Amino acid sequence: LGGCNRSRGSRALGALWAVAVIKVVSLFLVVIIVLAMFGKLGWLGTLAPKSLRRGGKTKPALCKSCGRHIIGSQGCDCGQTRSKKG
Repeated sequence: LGGCNRSRGSRALGALWAVAVIKVVSLFLVVIIVLAMFGKLGWLGTLAPKSLRRGGKTKPALCKSCGRHIIGSQGCDCGQTRSKKG
């Protein structure tokens, strides 16, 4: 007889635990959605590091003769000198 009472209590406890988990996950998703909306509007741009801001990107270095991207400091494979900006 005592075992029946325990199983009923554990079922109720399990149901409460499941509801709590669903609430926590829902709240997390709402917070993420709100942050995404603020990020889309650009309101958090001043809080972001300079490297992540949209205006901070520079154009990649291009070769003057062939137009390929230059990676590193060796220059282009075509043998011409390196250009600083495209």
